Amino acid sequence: MIDAGKNDYGLDYPWKEPKGWTNWWTDNWHVIGQAPSQMFLYYVICRDVTNLETILSCKTTQNALKVRYNGTTACVLDMYMAQLECEDRNVTGGVKVLANLNTLQCWFDEFELWFNKIKMVRLTRITPNSATKIALFIASAIEVWGTPDKLQETQWEAVQVFLTEGPGAISAEIGVEYPIAKGKWPGQKKQIDATVMLCRKIERM
Repeated sequence: MIDAGKNDYGLDYPWKEPKGWTNWWTDNWHVIGQAPSQMFLYYVICRDVTNLETILSCKTTQNALKVRYNGTTACVLDMYMAQLECEDRNVTGGVKVLANLNTLQCWFDEFELWFNKIKMVRLTRITPNSATKIALFIASAIEVWGTPDKLQETQWEAVQVFLTEGPGAISAEIGVEYPIAKGKWPGQKKQIDATVMLCRKIERM
């Protein structure tokens, strides 16, 4: 895949400092399947959720993609990837709905910055079972703070609660009800919205 990206698009390996990422997934059962790439996809969807909602509301687009929305998050992930592929191959007749390659590259750089700060500096023992929550947090944190150096120590303590604890502790410590998605997109969208709300609340601490 790396060779194809370089040959077809002139893309180099995206990670500038990959040690934290590779060590995080190595010898861990969470790496089975597409878990690492799916984590990044969750992050991208959070950042592009407005455009994603446009696809979800358009039956014509879904028919063209041959992926019909069935209420599950897995279906939404497939739909987003199918739309990206159609736009890349210009099947859409030049109509671009989702983030373009340059935007995605910028988003990746921001993802790497935040991930390495979390895993290499702040929460070195955090495990891959928090991958989705971290993806949602990074997308929301970029919206609220921009870069991780903007957070104060007490704010990082609240972030640790969010990323390592369950809904009960999150509610008690931060005062935000964090929903459980259960594989359904409406629940996942509520998680995305709750994560933004949570970051804004932490910002005021």
